[in-house]
Amino acid sequence: MTIEQALKLFSLPPNYDANDLRKGYHSVVTKVHPDVYQGDAEKALRYTQLVNEAHDILKKDLLERERKAKLIAANVVDKLLSRYQGDTVFNNKAFLQETRETMISQLMETARKSSGNTQALVDKIASFEAILNSIIGVPTQGQMKSGARR
Repeated sequence: MTIEQALKLFSLPPNYDANDLRKGYHSVVTKVHPDVYQGDAEKALRYTQLVNEAHDILKKDLLERERKAKLIAANVVDKLLSRYQGDTVFNNKAFLQETRETMISQLMETARKSSGNTQALVDKIASFEAILNSIIGVPTQGQMKSGARR
């Protein structure tokens, strides 16, 4: 069974999430499960096995998409943090690691909630940059226009 066939079985869009998969699986399995199906028990068992196979395929796909998204988020965060390498605030390895993990987690959450809206991700990255700049004392655009200095 392909991912496309599994999506069709559960009536899911290509950008489904874990909640969509749970709902789709539940709506189908409750119709074909041997304890519920009003017909041939053998047929119900085969249907249920097919539904479970589709669920496993889509769950693996979700995990793989999540893994890839986390790698991309980590890459973006690492590039952003590398701009601040050498600043004394970021010499504390525990602080840097915690900051990195928090940023990756928040970027992943934004990606999940935004459903492909790249502007939401760009905005989140910009907010990270503004926070990092404020930590090391770099003035914001508004402060530079008003004459504030580091």
